[in-house]
Amino acid sequence: MKMRLLGLVVCLVLGTVHSEGPRRKRTSVDPEVNMNVSEIISYWGFPSEEHLVETEDGYILCLHRIPHGRQNHSDKGPKTVVYLQHGLLADSSNWITNLANSSLGFILADAGFDVWMGNSRGNTWSRKHRTLSVSQDEFWAFSFDEMANYDLPASINFILSKTGQEQLYYVGHSQGTTIGFIAFSRIPELAKRIKMFFALAPVVSLNFVTSPLAKLAHMPDLIYKDLFGAKDFLPENAIVKWLGTHVCSQVILRKLCENIMFVLCGFNEKNLNMSRVDVYITHSPAGTSVQNMIHWSQAVKSPNFQAFDWGSTARNYFHYNQYLSDEVYVKQTS
Repeated sequence: MKMRLLGLVVCLVLGTVHSEGPRRKRTSVDPEVNMNVSEIISYWGFPSEEHLVETEDGYILCLHRIPHGRQNHSDKGPKTVVYLQHGLLADSSNWITNLANSSLGFILADAGFDVWMGNSRGNTWSRKHRTLSVSQDEFWAFSFDEMANYDLPASINFILSKTGQEQLYYVGHSQGTTIGFIAFSRIPELAKRIKMFFALAPVVSLNFVTSPLAKLAHMPDLIYKDLFGAKDFLPENAIVKWLGTHVCSQVILRKLCENIMFVLCGFNEKNLNMSRVDVYITHSPAGTSVQNMIHWSQAVKSPNFQAFDWGSTARNYFHYNQYLSDEVYVKQTS
């Protein structure tokens, strides 16, 4: 079913592209379309580093670092560390895919910060495990619960150890705020290592969400798995790359790409730089697990902010030592 729907969309797009013939207007393809995160950072004249971190449960995460700006590389002494954590279906590229003067990662680096950008398990940059393969269902048995319990502590502790700092600034966007709220509430020692938490588009309740993606939340979990399987959901792939390179660069088809972004991120035309849509599309969505999407769908349907419901009292008891999934309590931290 998924392949047939995907094939239909591709055929429609191809038909539209070719039917325009010589009349269609094409803008030049932005070179960043074909670059990875480190290459984009270097393209804008910033230093770039990649670091691998292993979580307690064996996932290998990639951290991208901009250690200093373009003009302040000779400053003496350690720089203040800031950690940027992306949202749902995103990756570290989200902080650098605007122009340099409007990308938070670059702005902070030029302002004198040591910038680190995280990647949650299962996205483009964090698809490795000590013992599991991405072809195994077990690799994808995670949601934002595990990101809070394992990914965030491993990343923050690694960064502070590497830089010799005692604290850092944490900036989370969307799901990045959710895992921050959970981790800092559950792990007081980790919360003490946060100098200040900046929550952009914070999420702890989805009772009033209006995103088109929220419509998927009302499907039963079994139908969700039947439609999307039990592994990854919307990973970066060749078709999306092709759309960014060949479709989004067509002036007449840019509205199509614009609407893809709106479906994923919400409708706000003023907040979208249309000249960068091809760059956005080729780097996002960056994927997550189907189980994570199911957890978010459970959050839409539940009045409480809860841990993942494994679907049966027996499985919940195995994971939580109780028959119902835990309610997540977000506590004030100081």
